[in-house]
Amino acid sequence: MAEERLRIYNDCGCTSFGSCDYPAPGSSGDPTCEDSPRWPNCAQPCAQPGAVRIYEEEGLLGQVILNAKNTVSPVEDAWDGAVFVGSGTVNEIVLSPDLLLATTTDDIAPFYDRLPDDLGGGSVGLAPFHVHELASAPVHNSSTPIPSSYFDAGSTHHVAYPVKVRFYGPFELGLGAGSVPAAVVVEMQNPTDDCQWFNGADQMFTARISTSEQGRLLEIGGVSAMPAKAGVYRAYSVEEGLLSKLVDGTMRDVVWPEDVFGCDVPSYVFTIGADCDDNGVVDPNPTATCNSNCACDFNNSGLVSATDIFIFLDAWFAQNGQSGSGLSADFNNSGNVNATDIFFFLDVWFSNNGMTCP
Repeated sequence: MAEERLRIYNDCGCTSFGSCDYPAPGSSGDPTCEDSPRWPNCAQPCAQPGAVRIYEEEGLLGQVILNAKNTVSPVEDAWDGAVFVGSGTVNEIVLSPDLLLATTTDDIAPFYDRLPDDLGGGSVGLAPFHVHELASAPVHNSSTPIPSSYFDAGSTHHVAYPVKVRFYGPFELGLGAGSVPAAVVVEMQNPTDDCQWFNGADQMFTARISTSEQGRLLEIGGVSAMPAKAGVYRAYSVEEGLLSKLVDGTMRDVVWPEDVFGCDVPSYVFTIGADCDDNGVVDPNPTATCNSNCACDFNNSGLVSATDIFIFLDAWFAQNGQSGSGLSADFNNSGNVNATDIFFFLDVWFSNNGMTCP
């Protein structure tokens, strides 16, 4: 991807017009200088910067980088103009922090919700680049789980990289990170403690920077020949692991979504649901554990221990008598939490105490 810097009005020899700091039509003799896109709105507040226009009817295929010098703080202040995408017809899309200029609420900058396909496949990114939460697949913190078989390298439903985290701009591996899998941390949440996460989960996953979409896409997939354990996962990069590309300065780390659990670790969150019958569809009880030997590793620590008994009993007392799907204490997957679940749990626990689980 070639880097091309846009010409500014000072480069074109333009002068201010009246009290406005943008030129009037015809104020420059240079034919490569466009008239101000805000003319003749001189009655509006004048302290508005110029705009970027993408005139092609098919929209923006490439990348526009704002704050490439990486000097503005707070970074949100670096985008206070408008980006027009389209041919100027009724289908034109305007991305802007100005609510009156933005086409819809999806187009409010800098972290707009408009999807890349609507823009023509490209992106407008404010450096350093954030995760585009709605353009990721699944959407950040989606309640819809991914079938565990998608991560099972031995399943006919295996998908090479079912998790796709999109950023507003391109990124690259940091020099000291070694590899993309080493730069990206994937952790599994303790089902009874929102802020307790186990990083042994990253042994079940791999990650890569996709060669498509001009380097804006991080893909995560399974490497284990068994279904990934059902549960909530988060992904983030180590310090200086993934860096915003074509951006100056030393503070170029990509920016992850704010922690939805209030645990102060910005991350992208996704959920895996059990597909124990390997049919490519999440089972009625999406929290079931397909690997029965590790089913009693209840806190997902990677080790079957006495701690799992106490955590299971906490869940059992909270859910005893309840019916339905998604009950973590429904150990035998009957759809009901009752005393039978305790006996099933202890039976598996005594047989596997001390076992290491993936």
